[in-house]
Amino acid sequence: MEFRLLGPLEVVDGERQISLGGAKQRSVLALLVLARGRTVTTGALIEEIWDGDAPETARKSVQGYVSALRDALGDDRIETLERGYALRIEPGEVDADRLRVWRTAHRHVATPAARLSPS
Repeated sequence: MEFRLLGPLEVVDGERQISLGGAKQRSVLALLVLARGRTVTTGALIEEIWDGDAPETARKSVQGYVSALRDALGDDRIETLERGYALRIEPGEVDADRLRVWRTAHRHVATPAARLSPS
């Protein structure tokens, strides 16, 4: 599975692009991906999604978004913990992480602009 954060949020499983639902559900997924397997509390999800102006039903809504994401990604991907949720991400599944690794490995390679500038 590939989680794409660079550009529009996308999840691809092999050749299949996974439907991620509406904006708030996509925000839940983005926050879980950014946490890289660490717990994101329900309170933090609510705060980020509704920017401090959460409705009374926010907690129930988050549960619904997580349930729908489990359906889309597979039951084993999102773990419910005491105070929140964690997304299981394998090494190399997040495009931003692959870019960081590539940049580190190629740091010694001069950029095209550096090669063109006079010494």
